[in-house]
Amino acid sequence: MSQELNNLLDPADDTVLYPILKTLIENEEYPFLLTSKNGLKNIDSIQKILTEAHNHGFYNRLAPRLEQIQFLKEQIDSTFQIRSKDSTSHLLLAKLEKETLLAALAYHKTMNYGAVNPKTTFLSGYHLPVILPDSSYYNEFFSSKEKLTLLNEAYPSHPKYKALQEYYTNWNTQSHDDWKALPNLTVKKMEPNKKYRMVPLLRERFGLQPIIDSVDGKAVPNIVYDAEVVQQVKTFQANHGLKPDGIIGPATHAALNTSPEERTEQIRATLERFRWQLNTNKSDYILVNIPDYNLVYYEKGKALDTIIVVVGKKHPKNYYNFTAKDRPKYVRNYETPEFMDTMETVVINPKWNVPKSISTLEILPNVQANPYYLLENNYRVFYGREEQPRDSVDWWMYTPEDFPYRIVQDPGAGNALGKIKFLFPNKHSVYLHDTPSKSYFYVDNRAQSHGCVRVREPDRLGALILKDNPIYKEFKDTDEYKIINVPERMQVTITYYTTWVDQKGVLQVRKDVYGKDKELIDALSSVAEDQLLAAVS
Repeated sequence: MSQELNNLLDPADDTVLYPILKTLIENEEYPFLLTSKNGLKNIDSIQKILTEAHNHGFYNRLAPRLEQIQFLKEQIDSTFQIRSKDSTSHLLLAKLEKETLLAALAYHKTMNYGAVNPKTTFLSGYHLPVILPDSSYYNEFFSSKEKLTLLNEAYPSHPKYKALQEYYTNWNTQSHDDWKALPNLTVKKMEPNKKYRMVPLLRERFGLQPIIDSVDGKAVPNIVYDAEVVQQVKTFQANHGLKPDGIIGPATHAALNTSPEERTEQIRATLERFRWQLNTNKSDYILVNIPDYNLVYYEKGKALDTIIVVVGKKHPKNYYNFTAKDRPKYVRNYETPEFMDTMETVVINPKWNVPKSISTLEILPNVQANPYYLLENNYRVFYGREEQPRDSVDWWMYTPEDFPYRIVQDPGAGNALGKIKFLFPNKHSVYLHDTPSKSYFYVDNRAQSHGCVRVREPDRLGALILKDNPIYKEFKDTDEYKIINVPERMQVTITYYTTWVDQKGVLQVRKDVYGKDKELIDALSSVAEDQLLAAVS
């Protein structure tokens, strides 16, 4: 049957796979997936695996090939002997082998590498390592004698993936036909113990029994936003990263109106992300999840502490309407990028070398409006390396386009970096730091910075990183500038996912603050099955 399979290979259709598979067949080194001397093998098990691929968020891209596999299978006599000289049966078997092999490859590769390449999926901001399949991957897959085992073990073993995938499978078994969107808010916010016409719909949404009142002898639904409904809303808010106060404002209302179809797509997007990048690090590391606005400190691979953070603000809607060359200076992208690097130092009482964009777009107008602004905020002015007297500069003669100075803020009260910054040198100039502006830590939308990650409790993070370091203890409450080396350098990963299952088995959901899920969902929904077969590009 090797000759029949070899004849079916078309270099035009299988540009990536053709050379490898053809060489293996011609050298009689290709272990057949489906046939043995006793007839068909593995076909039922493989069909089951491929048919259930939708439970991992696949977009039914394998459906046409699965239909062809079933069609061919029904034409083949299951008792056929390989030694038979029936050329028709051999050809059918070769066709079945090829179709099943390619479907199995698409499944296995997607499980190991994802369906799309994040580097080309997102317009900007993705800088985490991407592993791509190479010729050795295809060669190992095709030449393996245990392809069924490879398929059975293909999906990521990380607990986060397993928990979300199981939730997704269960979610898809439920009927969502009775889901109804809530009407628009007619007030600024819904507060407990007041009356609103939306309350009966909320009771229905949360599976609560309706309360019926009698008004003028008629049965009417009770519309009091009572404690029972409020408690359900508080739980919902907590599971969506919102302040659990029971008050329904625009953010809570929008979350309540996320349809089952939208939630399905959101989970699919996260499953794809998890296939790219779940951390299997067993040492100490820090993970910042942008939509969650939290930093998690891991010790020996286990979550030890969680600290609230503020991340970069979303870029303007018109950001990509311009080319990099033509984009106005005031149209800035302050989104915190996804990347990883190694923490090296902790700085006590840091100076702030103000980024050029902030100097020109924010500080310059403030100085032009208030000549004492620099003095009041401990800013110094440099031309190159030479410090310039603040009052020697004619501030009104400059615009953001031609401003030639560098501005540095000294340590002390009001310094934008607060008392501590945590450095993991990177090309994005992003770091973790304290801040004197604490108010943003207490709002629902904590995407408010210029790109760096502000930490609500930097002392706590410093103690986690530096342990019992006596230098840290000595200097952290002083006004002295001090650099402390991190004794055991640790990985810092900044990532982006909007759904996961917590340790209690509850789905946690966060707002797609940068619109990254939408970009990914659009990419996934347009991936054809033949693209799953090709090398990720």
